[in-house]
Amino acid sequence: MFSQMMYLMRLDLIRTFRNYKFVIIILALPVFFYWLYSDMFPANAAVNGVSWNEYSLISLTGFGIMGNTVNLLGTRIADERKDNWFEYIKVSPVPEKLYTLSHLSTFFIISILLSIVMFIEAYILHGIFFGIEKTILLILALNISNIIFLCWSLIIGLTGSLAQPIGTISYIAFSFAGGLWFPVAAMPKAIQGIAKITPGYVYASPAWQILENKPIKVSTILLTVIYCIIFLLIYGYLRKQKK
Repeated sequence: MFSQMMYLMRLDLIRTFRNYKFVIIILALPVFFYWLYSDMFPANAAVNGVSWNEYSLISLTGFGIMGNTVNLLGTRIADERKDNWFEYIKVSPVPEKLYTLSHLSTFFIISILLSIVMFIEAYILHGIFFGIEKTILLILALNISNIIFLCWSLIIGLTGSLAQPIGTISYIAFSFAGGLWFPVAAMPKAIQGIAKITPGYVYASPAWQILENKPIKVSTILLTVIYCIIFLLIYGYLRKQKK
């Protein structure tokens, strides 16, 4: 079973990196935006007591991971549903659970690789290094809290031919409203309260809190759970309607 899993993951990675749109949009954009954003503001710029270069590193790494989830995982599920691929898997020698697990494993490998690339870029450009322990915690926080968008990607997977536009629009909207493009602190006061309960902000909050050397807030964990439940309920309802 392990060898089957490795083989499926290898095929999945090859298929993913052959898609030049994925490489450009999901991997290259966060790298480019970090280089651009970190040069737009003075070296002493800070957000909540954290330097802008460090804060934007977390924001844009999260932006890339979110894109990987919504635009890669969500649209792939939609494409495979449209082609009845899951029906073929049921009658193939490959166990359905193993196929799904290989998909998720590939997704996490790409997200972690993206995180590492972003942290290396920050070190090269600005000499940013948090220490091994804190770096691992930050990468884990960004990838574990992404469960919100894993749940959202299930909904995207049910939208068929609309998966790509809906995925892209929601990806941009969540990241913009959640302060991944520019800090929520820079938004008008009337909007900040709303922004702080959006999925994008809730997703990035654990990593931002670790960056500020603060414990992860209970409210952040609760909001993460609430969003997961809401998205799973929507997914269950839509799936039932399709049947």
